[in-house]
Amino acid sequence: MVDLLIRNGTVLSDSSLFQADIGISHGRIVAIGELSSVRARREIDASGMYVSPGFIDIHSHDDLMLMEDEPYLPKILQGITTVVTGNCGISAAPFNEKNSFFLMQNRAVLGELSQMRKECSWNEFLEIISSAPLCTNILPLVGHGNLRTMVRGCNSGPLSQEELSSMESLLEKIMKRGCGGLSSGLTYPPGIFASFEELNSLCRVVARWNGIYATHIRNEGNALTEALAEAVSVAVDSGVSLQISHFKSAGHNAGKTLESAIDLLESARQKGIELFCDQYPYTFAATTLTSLFPGWMHEGGMSAFLGRLEDPSSRKRAEAEVGRRNPIWEDSVALCGWDRIFLRNASFPENLPFVGASIAQSADSMKKSPFTFLCDFLLAEKGRATMAMDLVSEESLRTIMKLPFVFGGSDGLPVPGVHPRLCGSFPRILGMYVREEAVLSWTEAIWKLSTGPAQRLGLKKRGAISKDYIADIVIFNPDTVRDRATFQDTHLPPAGIEWVLVGGTVVVEEGTHTGVTPGKILSREG
Repeated sequence: MVDLLIRNGTVLSDSSLFQADIGISHGRIVAIGELSSVRARREIDASGMYVSPGFIDIHSHDDLMLMEDEPYLPKILQGITTVVTGNCGISAAPFNEKNSFFLMQNRAVLGELSQMRKECSWNEFLEIISSAPLCTNILPLVGHGNLRTMVRGCNSGPLSQEELSSMESLLEKIMKRGCGGLSSGLTYPPGIFASFEELNSLCRVVARWNGIYATHIRNEGNALTEALAEAVSVAVDSGVSLQISHFKSAGHNAGKTLESAIDLLESARQKGIELFCDQYPYTFAATTLTSLFPGWMHEGGMSAFLGRLEDPSSRKRAEAEVGRRNPIWEDSVALCGWDRIFLRNASFPENLPFVGASIAQSADSMKKSPFTFLCDFLLAEKGRATMAMDLVSEESLRTIMKLPFVFGGSDGLPVPGVHPRLCGSFPRILGMYVREEAVLSWTEAIWKLSTGPAQRLGLKKRGAISKDYIADIVIFNPDTVRDRATFQDTHLPPAGIEWVLVGGTVVVEEGTHTGVTPGKILSREG
């Protein structure tokens, strides 16, 4: 007798496809094979479907949404059973009264809690998450931005030894509690102000605890290779395990740049550096609208940024830099143009007509220059606005997807209406890039979406359909699985994800959440 028996399915692993039944008891896989004589308290008929290890979203921004009183469904409905939070240098904790502004100014990335706290230590964050209704498991990273703003605010300049030691001490305590590692967002404040020495010192702490360093590098466009070289150098000097977040070569004519970047990464791996990347399966990127401005505009935080937008001399200086392919910072206007940058949300009624339109279209309708319109729009929205950018070519996306060291990830922003990748990324890979276009095989996809990330993150007994493994399992229809979310309706759930188990508990049944929430906090091991 077993608790649950999955019958008649095709088991999909990272190396093979085979017919087998799967017996599950006490949350673990206890038998695989021809199990017609085995009795079960419950059975699932998986005829015509693939049975896969649960997917792992190695790059999410679900932090605050998972702390709410209601279950958060966008990931579990995709077959994702574990999410890695705290990416791009921004995490739900720690923060205090000194740097609570940091979470507020990043509401466009993390969303916001219905009841915001004045402060939250890492231990308090773990307590909140432990009692939250989690559909998925969670492995949190801590954001470099959180640590830096606690000692320096959103100010530039090298840290004092006292400030750096304070960050290292706090990071050490957090890693001791099982944190998966450190993330950085080096195109956003305050990461844009971080020095190589600062990052290197912190990564030494992470390396001592076998954590990973996940970095949104300084430049994904005209200085991509230089930005990657910095990240690799941090890994070499500190010994940390390196994860390049949402790897891309921005710009539709970036073929040679991408070729050089791949050569650099492959060379580093051949030298023994532990290095992987992740990627979301869309040519459109999405991020904060304020990131279109150079670093000096962000000095002092959001209030100072908005003050500079109102100051004619600061506006003039910024306008002279935006769109000029500045070698120091990533200039998205230069990479894709005003006509390929689209506004994705607005808080005030007078700005709602611009949502979905490009900055070029919106500016023309108001008889303003694109830069003037951008400044006025951000002032009206108090800086909280997002954009989507037609940023990369389909060819470069597929080239990166084929690389054996690139995992799948959503990079989903929980703010409604921003980007379909929040709800569609993993089914899109399976439906479009595996079944329809054969960019990947089914087995290659499962390694990228489950087995590889589990090994990478030190998640023991996960990421495979194997005896004694934890029963994080997704059952999907290979003929119908696909993403349905669009830029017009970003929260549409996917098709073809029929059943999802977390720790042997059925969380999704025939595409619908069952109401149970068996997820828990995981710790990195080894």
